[in-house]
Amino acid sequence: MIRVLLLVIFTSLALGASAQQLNISANVSESNCSGTLHTVSIKVSGGQAPYTYQWSDGGTTAFRNDLKGGQYTCTVTDGKGLNSVYQTLLSDIPEAISIEIIEVEEGNSTILKAQAKGGQAPYTYLWIGKGLNSGQYTQPILRNYTAGNYQVVVQDANGCPAIQNKIINN
Repeated sequence: MIRVLLLVIFTSLALGASAQQLNISANVSESNCSGTLHTVSIKVSGGQAPYTYQWSDGGTTAFRNDLKGGQYTCTVTDGKGLNSVYQTLLSDIPEAISIEIIEVEEGNSTILKAQAKGGQAPYTYLWIGKGLNSGQYTQPILRNYTAGNYQVVVQDANGCPAIQNKIINN
């Protein structure tokens, strides 16, 4: 009978000690496209609920979906005042892709040339418009076009898209 009692006391003490430790894990989702922000979700185990969260930028929740690039620290405090700290470094969010479509004289004809910047190079191009077969025109330059409305869809190395329209009147 004494052995059982000692075992229960020892187990109780061991469980009490591990409950004092705050363990923090995080799910981080970094954005690769302009217009979206990074997300961090913190999960806490151990300690005693309720938990409070204090981020270095003033945030006070376990889930954040409003983070730009930079270093962040979150201090988690349990119901008994025990603290644990989580830190993360988030990459800078690329600038938005912008596209300019210019008309360039080339010999006896005019070509359309798409110039992309921003995002993450290299870029892929897809021209859409009157008389163009779907998926056939995948270069930044479009030749042999007629009057009408044209679009170029540009995708950067991160898979972020941008679209630009051009109306040709002749």
